[in-house]
Amino acid sequence: KQTGIIYKKKQKQRNKAVEKFFTVAFIPLERMKLNMKKLADYIMHLIQGFCMALADSVPGVSGGTIAFLLGFYDKFINSLGNLMKGTKNATKEEKRKEKKDAIIFLLKLGIGWIIGFTSAVLVLSSVFESHIYSVSSLFLGFIIFAIPIVILEEKDCLKGKWKNLIFVAIGIAVVVAI
Repeated sequence: KQTGIIYKKKQKQRNKAVEKFFTVAFIPLERMKLNMKKLADYIMHLIQGFCMALADSVPGVSGGTIAFLLGFYDKFINSLGNLMKGTKNATKEEKRKEKKDAIIFLLKLGIGWIIGFTSAVLVLSSVFESHIYSVSSLFLGFIIFAIPIVILEEKDCLKGKWKNLIFVAIGIAVVVAI
């Protein structure tokens, strides 16, 4: 629940920043604000899907990890859940609205993912062939850089669970041994 609260706060901050940009850059009419906000959300979801696809196209990197790092993992998982079942105690009308919102969000994300994966196949495949060690090192650096970010995001969940460090040590030992 903590990550959901953090996500909502970050999303509100992003929305305010995007709205401020568009109201300064364009005519600040109420109607224009709503359209610009929708456009900004659409573009943001496309970029998020694009980033997930780039991660999915590289061995060892997950699109889910990118979703978590970019702050939309909870919304992504909740949208999948709403699409399949919806909220338990919701009325039929609420479930219908949840499904509609989930489909719209996932379609925008999916379009970005398709664009990103196509781009990755066309560009990254040739780069991998010619510079495999440089690209692999770059993505290994991204993975290592992400570890402290995940710890910071989940520090409230990790408090008091120091026993789990044994499993972390075992996982690191297995990876090093391989």
